[in-house]
Amino acid sequence: MVLAGMILRPAVASAATAIRVDTQSPKKGISTLLQPTVAQSSVHRVIVTLKGLEAGPEWADRIAQARARVMGALKDHRVVVNRVYDLVPALALTVDDDALRVLRSHPDVASIADDGTSTPGSGAGSKSD
Repeated sequence: MVLAGMILRPAVASAATAIRVDTQSPKKGISTLLQPTVAQSSVHRVIVTLKGLEAGPEWADRIAQARARVMGALKDHRVVVNRVYDLVPALALTVDDDALRVLRSHPDVASIADDGTSTPGSGAGSKSD
């Protein structure tokens, strides 16, 4: 399959890195990384833990109210809701840099953690150096 002059973007909603296949140079078909422009921003998959709440059915209404306040603060930002929990004070989001700044300063947010994958025995998001 020939990809003549197309820009390929990662499957995630990220515009941070793109690959272009060069069809004009003597080294045709060589992929080059394009640098992000100023208008582009990073995308972050995060788990947001809501402050002052516990898990369980008796907390469901308060969890929903806190979640609504957080999402209301993010309404003008680039946000994808990956998962919400009715009985756990947390939500999984994909956010841009500006939305991440809003989350960090929001009074209903207790913590923000990277949402990564794990394999048995490695733990979530573990990295070996």
